[in-house]
Amino acid sequence: MSLQALIVAQALVPSSPSICCSVVNSKHSSPSRRPWQQLPQASLRNASLRAANVEQVSTLFSGGGDKNNNGRVGGGGDGGGGGGSSGGSGGSHGGFEDQSGVPLVHVTAWSLLWARYMENLDRYPLVVKSLTAGCLNALADLICQVFVEKVDTVEIKRLLSFVAIGIFMSGPGLHYWYGTLSKFITVPGMGGVVLRIAADQLVFTPFGICGFFVALLSLEGRQSEISDKLHKDLLETVVANWKVWIPFQVVNFGFVPPHLQVAAAGVLGMVWSIFISFKGHS
Repeated sequence: MSLQALIVAQALVPSSPSICCSVVNSKHSSPSRRPWQQLPQASLRNASLRAANVEQVSTLFSGGGDKNNNGRVGGGGDGGGGGGSSGGSGGSHGGFEDQSGVPLVHVTAWSLLWARYMENLDRYPLVVKSLTAGCLNALADLICQVFVEKVDTVEIKRLLSFVAIGIFMSGPGLHYWYGTLSKFITVPGMGGVVLRIAADQLVFTPFGICGFFVALLSLEGRQSEISDKLHKDLLETVVANWKVWIPFQVVNFGFVPPHLQVAAAGVLGMVWSIFISFKGHS
């Protein structure tokens, strides 16, 4: 596959410490134009390029050159490109170069990982969202136990219960729920955003929090506490949820693409899970 006009990982993390590589110019572009001017912004989000991006950058890191690009793609090395199809050699930095040997677009390790994540999200949305929810729940409960409750020993059973809720309940539940909202509430503009938020907070939230308490206490063998916990904490937790999530969901439903809404909610959800983990064990 030619590496012309290859855009890697949407350049999402341009300022991080990076494992540097470059992207070759289109041979038909004007040499006076900067790399990011050669393609429209929409091309940076073209999902069809994601797999090619990861594949070609992986080839770079493995030390191989691109036979179809006249040797301008070097292997890992300070010198960049090698001649012919041999690839380059050297120290810590390698790169894609244009015909004048000038590196173009730098890519970080984080943006490469993000490209792989997005590729798998497109291919296996339910699995990726569920695993993401499980990982965020694990991190949230660890933070709650270590830094909020300041326990001497992490409770593994409690941690695994939180992970299971994320993988088998929160992730799949949000995946299908957000998909349903997008399909059945198609009103454009702010009217649609308001309707989706109302449905999310008045329908899904009370049942979701109730289900969380029931699942958590059941997994931890505390079934006898379920009734008292719901009576004591359900309404208080729902109201707290509204204060946190309604402003966030205005942004999430209004500006975030549907396939990224679960991931976006998961980031705030990790912070929220620290609170709800504390409530579930208080």
